[in-house]
Amino acid sequence: MYCKECGTKNKKEALFCEECGKKLKEKKKEFQERKQLSKKTKSIMGIITIIILFFSFSFIFLSYMLSPKKVTERYMEALVNGDINKLYSYLEIKGDKTFISKEIYQEILKENKIINYHITDIEYGNNKLTASASIVYTEKDSKEEKIMRISLIKQKKKWLLFFDDWRISSSETNDKIVEDFKIIVPKNAKITYAGIEVKENYLDKNSSTDTTDIYILKQVFRASTKIVVELENGYQIEDEITPSIYKRSYTVNVSLNDITKEEQEKIKTSIKNDLTILYEGAIEDKSFDDLEHLSIEKGNTETIEKKYNALKEKLKQSYNILTTIEFTNITLSSVNLDEFGNLEFRFKANYQYGIKYLDSASQEQVKSRESYTYMNLSYHMKNKTYYIVDANHLEDYFSRY
Repeated sequence: MYCKECGTKNKKEALFCEECGKKLKEKKKEFQERKQLSKKTKSIMGIITIIILFFSFSFIFLSYMLSPKKVTERYMEALVNGDINKLYSYLEIKGDKTFISKEIYQEILKENKIINYHITDIEYGNNKLTASASIVYTEKDSKEEKIMRISLIKQKKKWLLFFDDWRISSSETNDKIVEDFKIIVPKNAKITYAGIEVKENYLDKNSSTDTTDIYILKQVFRASTKIVVELENGYQIEDEITPSIYKRSYTVNVSLNDITKEEQEKIKTSIKNDLTILYEGAIEDKSFDDLEHLSIEKGNTETIEKKYNALKEKLKQSYNILTTIEFTNITLSSVNLDEFGNLEFRFKANYQYGIKYLDSASQEQVKSRESYTYMNLSYHMKNKTYYIVDANHLEDYFSRY
């Protein structure tokens, strides 16, 4: 390398001229180039540092957001705010959704009263594969604090290969669902559950009988739900039912409020006519086959025939022999559906009767009296006609006093 000042040739690595001592400019340039290369390296190292810090903070942040506490917090926020889309996604529903649709769930959420909460504790179990969150909350129109616990479970697969993925336990959310809910109704009844018509594909033909239809709904919510049953004769029965893991079936029942006044009069007329036929036949000692105009279906006579024959025998054995009877008034007390879908009416029967008996001198005496008693008659409905199928508590003692 030559000195630009005196022209002396110097060694390549020399920083100063050997002749005049002048600083060699070429070395300065080389030094500057090396200095610039160092700045570039520092920039790269700075960028790498920033990236490492970014991923570190991201890892910490995502780990926190996926932690049991934050997962529980998001669930509770959705519950308080009535976020139907988020809450419905927690259910992890599979299979038939007909009676557990989002629309039905939205109606159920209207019952939620939680307005404030705070998470007090997170407990881990099963080698930190499960967790339980304790929550203190208050409800609308109440200052009393209540406590609930929510279970969480860690997923086997990590999220993005690195992060623990905690979720609300399916047992926690799916306890809101009851599977294979059974509805038992009289034959040919129409059912509307949660505003949805229950179609024939839910009918369990193997379990149904000649008088009863059994429907099985694959999944329903464990919440108060409206059910409407329209019987074959036009009775419409409305009820509120709450399926649960302890109550997986519902048998429709009917009350007098479900029956119109006109229909009640028709029933009372049938009861009065059938009682008159049974008692007059017993007084005359007729065989069951000789009873005329009794509203009974062919092939469905065995039970009522036994009750009739038992009444005859008891009347024969009585000291006071019944000679006449007239039913003057029937007052309905209650009505129930039995296991076969028959209507069982309990009623008060007012009547006038005549008896004969032997006095202490063995002389035959007669008396007439008025009285009343409570009895039960069961009817099967078909084509809006009532057919008697059973009779209980038929009066067989008639006093002379």
